[in-house]
Amino acid sequence: DRLYAIGLEALHNNEFEHAARVLSVAAERGHARAQLHYGVLCEHGIGVPEDIERARSLYQDAGDQGDADANFRLQVVDLLKARGARARQ
Repeated sequence: DRLYAIGLEALHNNEFEHAARVLSVAAERGHARAQLHYGVLCEHGIGVPEDIERARSLYQDAGDQGDADANFRLQVVDLLKARGARARQ
């Protein structure tokens, strides 16, 4: 929880690279909200290189713990991915 709080504070201060580093550790330790927030950073390439698949995995992990926001983000990512696949056909 402490790492998550530090990561959130860094986000609020627009210290995105620092936030990403701290939130990634908290996410790896299984903190659902850290997984969600780090996933958003990965999805949009904020403070880290854009990585949609990593974001999806983080959302899935957080969603498996019951995080409704992560489940919503997971659905959005999957919908956008499906639309992109159809557009390329």
